[in-house]
Amino acid sequence: MNNQKIKEITKRCSTCGKDMEITLFEDKSYCGGNYFFVLPHKVEYWECDDCYNE
Repeated sequence: MNNQKIKEITKRCSTCGKDMEITLFEDKSYCGGNYFFVLPHKVEYWECDDCYNE
């Protein structure tokens, strides 16, 4: 099965503020950042690869 790209979105790193280009795929996977959880009031917590690897 071929995993097709369905959408590209921009998210901001919650740690350093860097903008990230996130690619979403049909199987609900993604690449381009690291998603952790939703905070109260539906705020998403994302980290760029540099902050994630620290």
